[in-house]
Amino acid sequence: MMKKIFTSDKKGFSLIEIMITMTIVAVLGGIATVAILKERSAFHQTACMSNLRQISQAMQIYYNENGKFPKDGYPDDGNDPLPLSTELSNYVSEKSLFICPEDDNPLTTANFASYDPYYVARKDPDDVDKLLIGCPHHREAKKATNLLGAGTTNITNVDTVLVNGQEIPPDGTSAERVISNVNDEMTFVDGSRVKITNSQAGYGTYLVQSVQLADGTLYSIIRVEDEGTIDVQVTAGSKFEVVTPSAIIGVRGTRFTVQTLNANNATIVTMITGTVDVMDRETGTEIVLSIDGTTTATIDDLDDGVDNDGDGYSGSQGDCDDANPIVHPGAGEILDNGIDDDCNIATPDSSQDIDSDGDGFTGNQGDCDDGNPNVNPGVAEILDNGLDDDCNLATPDSSSDIDNDSDGFTENQGDCDDADPAINPGAAEVFDGVDNNCDGQTDEGFTDADGDGFTLEVDDCDDTNPNVNSGMAEIADNGIDDDCNPATPDSSGGDQALIDLLNQKPALNSSDLKSALLDASPLSDAVLTVMINRNPSMDTSDVMSVFLGNNPLTDNIFIQMINKNNLMVSSDYKTVFNSNIPLSENTLDQMVNSANLMISSDYKDVLVNSSPLPPSILAQVNAGTPPLDSGDLQAVLDAQ
Repeated sequence: MMKKIFTSDKKGFSLIEIMITMTIVAVLGGIATVAILKERSAFHQTACMSNLRQISQAMQIYYNENGKFPKDGYPDDGNDPLPLSTELSNYVSEKSLFICPEDDNPLTTANFASYDPYYVARKDPDDVDKLLIGCPHHREAKKATNLLGAGTTNITNVDTVLVNGQEIPPDGTSAERVISNVNDEMTFVDGSRVKITNSQAGYGTYLVQSVQLADGTLYSIIRVEDEGTIDVQVTAGSKFEVVTPSAIIGVRGTRFTVQTLNANNATIVTMITGTVDVMDRETGTEIVLSIDGTTTATIDDLDDGVDNDGDGYSGSQGDCDDANPIVHPGAGEILDNGIDDDCNIATPDSSQDIDSDGDGFTGNQGDCDDGNPNVNPGVAEILDNGLDDDCNLATPDSSSDIDNDSDGFTENQGDCDDADPAINPGAAEVFDGVDNNCDGQTDEGFTDADGDGFTLEVDDCDDTNPNVNSGMAEIADNGIDDDCNPATPDSSGGDQALIDLLNQKPALNSSDLKSALLDASPLSDAVLTVMINRNPSMDTSDVMSVFLGNNPLTDNIFIQMINKNNLMVSSDYKTVFNSNIPLSENTLDQMVNSANLMISSDYKDVLVNSSPLPPSILAQVNAGTPPLDSGDLQAVLDAQ
């Protein structure tokens, strides 16, 4: 029988197929490995954070038992041999929490220091000047050396931790570790910071741990004791725990304040931004603070039923400060120490609560002299006895504090005549021979050159003539405004029409007045006097034209125009004077004694044209009246 043999052309796997298959397997294996590593990393990170929380809780337990936190956390000199892990060894459930989860090194007391104080701090084998900090990145830490000796513990920060701008170096000195002054600030490389504000110098804030987790998050523990307030601001990628004796505050990417008080047994946390978790030390209760909900939490671990300060009294037994052993019922009250020593509100705490003079009033009840029974808020004020009898600053103690004339000023406020309401520091000075404004001067600002009892400032239109003032009767047709009243006719004839024209309201313009006056010239002194004293004055050129149209002018007119001073410009005065040469000695005297009437060269021209000068005038010129330039003075002297 013939067997049929089947053959196949199928060959084995090609090399390419084998390589592709191996690659796929490798990729799948790599993916699985990455997933496993990520899962392990997440697990180790969670374990690491759990360990850190246990360290925070252990510190609280330590504080509760010892009344203080453990030392600063690492050996910094020969007198401080214990690292944080050794000091907390009796306050943690598992000592292995000081080791990263993957570290297979057995934990012994001898190498506690090698894992402290920054959880993992080992020299980098690739950079001897750099220490590794992190969990679970710890394997290379085993290669570190020189880590066990007291005083030589090698520590560092995550990249850089700054205190007030100064880096905390890895040399282990507590002065560089503690933040102990008012308004200090600790800044981490990721920008997170802790700032102390509104606290006294010496406020105890320490950096306990600073760990970089597997995902790069910076995890730091700050411990706080001593009564005061810190301001904590944390960046979004960072996580902080702030440990106080009574609470643990956990935050991420937020800002909040922490205040410790009541001998550190109470903690007040106030959230400003973000979310804050607050855990009560005693109960383990957690409170979440958020901007949309509760923003403040107060944790107070003093038990009213327990004698917390060991003075024999608890809060429920009347101890009003159970954190202070010298304060309790039955203690002697010490005055003025700011403390209610005996917890009895009926017992005076201050000397200001005692009526020392027996007048029924204490210092806190307004007695301003508790050594004098005649001084208290219940007695009447006695003037001028030097005492504030009624202890009331609003009641006058002196007659000099009373305004007798009701002008708003007392003698002590500068009233120099408190019987006359017209005399006080707020009154205006008048020309009456009295110091009206109480400044120590009489009639200041007024001048009565002719002694007629009237001044140029008030009612005297010619202070060189004692017969001209507002108290005189008008004499018609003498060319003088005797009573200094433009409304009183100075002339019995046709002058009155011109005078009325000059005084017309609304006033004519200067050019029209000039034309009317020149048409009526020559004018009497009465009309010229009204023109000189007119308000508003005519234009200077128009005034000069009227004067030139009425030459020769009388001394009365010259003296009035000189006294007016600003009636014309310098050159116009010169023109009018030179058109009336020779000038009288009276006019020359008035002219040279008006220093601002003309410029030096115009004075010179008038004086030269009037030469030879009368001796009295020449003597004044030689003496510098008026003040002439040297060349002008010499020209006047040469003309004599």
